[in-house]
Amino acid sequence: MSKTTSDALKQEMTYERQIPLDDEAAKIRILTVLKEQDLTNHDVRQMTGWNRKKVYKIIKELESSGVKMIGKGRGTKYTLDTNTTDEDRDRDI
Repeated sequence: MSKTTSDALKQEMTYERQIPLDDEAAKIRILTVLKEQDLTNHDVRQMTGWNRKKVYKIIKELESSGVKMIGKGRGTKYTLDTNTTDEDRDRDI
């Protein structure tokens, strides 16, 4: 690579900070993924950047939207209750 090209690339590069999702956007994302598959606390933490307690708190808030916790401790999975309608989920977010 030439010095001119290298200098041009250096000038065009900018650092973009990763911005965490806000709570409402994260809730929508969690519900969307839960329509396809079950999640664990670890999965949600990877998606959102939250800590364990924050994930637990948000999942508890989403229970009225049809999210259920199955199991205890490390084996806990979050799943979406298929008996809850989309209107119920939308209203509770």
